[in-house]
Amino acid sequence: MLIVYYSFAGYLPNSSRSKFSKAIRYYLCKIIFKECGKNVNVERRAWFGTGKNIIIGDNSGIGVNARILNNTKIGKNVMMGPNCYILESTHVFDDPNIVMREQGRVQERIQVVIEDDVWIGRDVLIIGSKK
Repeated sequence: MLIVYYSFAGYLPNSSRSKFSKAIRYYLCKIIFKECGKNVNVERRAWFGTGKNIIIGDNSGIGVNARILNNTKIGKNVMMGPNCYILESTHVFDDPNIVMREQGRVQERIQVVIEDDVWIGRDVLIIGSKK
């Protein structure tokens, strides 16, 4: 199904122009994602890797040209504008007296969690971090 999404469905028109496009992408993402709620909208050219560990709640959307890592959980009623990047943290930044690039990298993979009822505007970069 990933091949169908990335070679065909991801290039269909925006959901606002075509209910067919929205339905095709939704159908594919229900199969690809770990969990996919009701009335989810994945816009054109959204990239989510293999999608196997993506969880997205009811009435949420992934914006046009969004880039999302596999290990992401998106809550219910989340709106996402175009060109958003959601990444996991890769750098340690515990000590403010040492520049970040000299503190090393995070070895374990983390899950980025976006809670319910969040609006992420256009052209936003979100970098998750360990608690």
